[in-house]
Amino acid sequence: MAKGVHESAAEALWTLSFHHINAMQIVDEEGLPYIAHHCTSSLSKMVRFVSALTLTYIFDTRMDEFCLSGGSTGRNLKRKIDAFRSSAMKSIDDFIFAFSDPQLLSAVATSSSPALLTEVALSAYIVGTAHLRCSGAEIERFTYMLRSSCMEIRTCAAFALLQFTFRGNLHAAYHASLLQNTRARAALRAAAASATGSVQSKIYAKIVLRNLEHHDTKTAENDV
Repeated sequence: MAKGVHESAAEALWTLSFHHINAMQIVDEEGLPYIAHHCTSSLSKMVRFVSALTLTYIFDTRMDEFCLSGGSTGRNLKRKIDAFRSSAMKSIDDFIFAFSDPQLLSAVATSSSPALLTEVALSAYIVGTAHLRCSGAEIERFTYMLRSSCMEIRTCAAFALLQFTFRGNLHAAYHASLLQNTRARAALRAAAASATGSVQSKIYAKIVLRNLEHHDTKTAENDV
């Protein structure tokens, strides 16, 4: 399959999985192993990224709630999700690790200097994400995921928000405007300060907060 077609198919699957009925159908049709494989093995960074996001949509607690309210069919799907949960989290963890420089992250964890944060952001950034435009509901869901009890979900959500607010991205200012509310900022600050969060999630949350400050400044300058 050509790279562009491969990426378009993976992005379409991610978009569809936002809605729980579609996500349940993906689970029912045994799509989880396929998505997890592409999350870690695709040659395309974009395919790996949106595959990781698809897994976060399926494995966040909202899907559990929908399954449990869906009668016997929902309970069967819940069993499939639970059976694959550890494999999915491992795939997300491996995906994030591929963009992590342990030495750089260790340096940032002790100093958090602007230059080091910029270096982490550049090493984590996926160029292909520039064209992605999320809805307010999608950004709200990633904010919700920052409070997840699952470390892999929290880390992937922070990684995604880093991409969507990356300075210079086509829709970065728009995404930043969707995060300009007290609840989103509180979730980001909590993720950045979490004692139980991964090093990556804490640093990515700090970078997103810095990106929001940058967009705040740009907006203020434009209003003058």
